[in-house]
Amino acid sequence: MKKLSQCVSRHARKHRDLIEQHGPVGELKAGHIRQIIARIREQLPAAIGQAHERIIGERPVPNAQKILSLYEPDAQVLVRGKAGAEVEFGRQLLIGENPQGFILDWQLLGQCSASDSTLLQESVQRVQERTGGRPKGVCTDRGFRSAANSRWLAEQ
Repeated sequence: MKKLSQCVSRHARKHRDLIEQHGPVGELKAGHIRQIIARIREQLPAAIGQAHERIIGERPVPNAQKILSLYEPDAQVLVRGKAGAEVEFGRQLLIGENPQGFILDWQLLGQCSASDSTLLQESVQRVQERTGGRPKGVCTDRGFRSAANSRWLAEQ
């Protein structure tokens, strides 16, 4: 892990130096470049230090201090319970669409993720408000299934 971190660090510094030397390239603007350079200077050493603490030192790092992503400061640990990927990193996004693929509802969740089953009723209500009608059916994956949702949908 340490060798990989050092390799990534060298790679990042090389690109930082090229950016500083040549300036904006393509669609990158000066502000983007400053942000990239700041992340390389500040977060990369912190991430390597954190990896050392957790892996080599076998010391826990408080959740509030964990660096989950160098690119997305709002990334969260999402406990999904999926085979082969029990934990994922990112943000939870709910998307509801019709059979033709038209997005009828979406919700980007904030600082904490929610069980899919708790999101269904509000989503269906938002679709009803926006379209002025009731959906003829609702199809979800198994994460949305609950006795409460089944009763509520039957009543609707």
